[in-house]
Amino acid sequence: MEICENHPKLRNRCAHSRAAAARRHHIRPCLPPRLLKLKQQQRKQGLLRQIPKHGVEIRQVWSHNLEVEFLNILSVMRRGYNVVALDTEFPGTPFLPPGVDPDYRRRSVPEHYEVLRANVDRTKIIQAGVTLTDEFGNVAELGNMRIVWEFNFSDFDIDLDEHSAESVDLLARQGIDFRLLKTHGIDSARFGHMMLATGLVGRSRAWVTFQGGVDLAYLLKMVMKCPMPGEVGHFMGWVQYYFGRNVFDVKHIMTHCCGLYGGLERVAEMVKVEREAGESHRAGSDSLLIAMVFKRVVEVYFGGPEVLRFRGKLHNYVQ
Repeated sequence: MEICENHPKLRNRCAHSRAAAARRHHIRPCLPPRLLKLKQQQRKQGLLRQIPKHGVEIRQVWSHNLEVEFLNILSVMRRGYNVVALDTEFPGTPFLPPGVDPDYRRRSVPEHYEVLRANVDRTKIIQAGVTLTDEFGNVAELGNMRIVWEFNFSDFDIDLDEHSAESVDLLARQGIDFRLLKTHGIDSARFGHMMLATGLVGRSRAWVTFQGGVDLAYLLKMVMKCPMPGEVGHFMGWVQYYFGRNVFDVKHIMTHCCGLYGGLERVAEMVKVEREAGESHRAGSDSLLIAMVFKRVVEVYFGGPEVLRFRGKLHNYVQ
């Protein structure tokens, strides 16, 4: 080894030999101690990518990699993946406006909207999940892996902000670390700017949700940076302006499908769709399941273009 390091004619040859050996044996280059410690900390905190399952990677997006992942999203949209399946996680619905029926099944459309407006205005988003597919329901790929994005936000402070204790406890049991969100999460205003800058929000895309009024409202809040409008008609106008006419809500569509009822998990079971990655009540995993359930429902119950009659109609907000 001393000859290789000191003899000028053999130095380059020795370096090439070590590089070739590393490639043959898949040896990772040695990182400086400071970078190695940082990477170990990130892995321990869950800031690095999750191990892919069933060919699906749920890409964790934090403050430090937001721009890079939006560039990845832009690249797959340019390849024709322009259907956006969306899910969000938020701290429940702790506010019931005066005069609104406590039983949501008896509420009118204006009452449903009053509950949405009160809670979206006064609570803060925790996660957003995005799955991009093409018009045939194929999930976007990077390399040889199907990719789902899970955005983690820093706005919500569990010690200071209003929330439903039951909802927050459920999210914690599903693995959401609220302290980690506060220190490493994304500022929602920055996220809203990136959505506009990359064209993720735009009328050239189709959007798929499951009971998605609240999900879209949180995105509008990040983009508009102002309270929700006072009437449901104005809200639906905002939805159409920013997301276009091709917004689909599986929860509304299934009211026209014989035998389908219940929440996302139940409907997935009914149409024989399995969760391929992640856990329930995690935005990335749920957005993937929404995309797959939508594809199956269209295949089983509708003849393709027939589903277009449901565009622009959100569950609980159809007048």
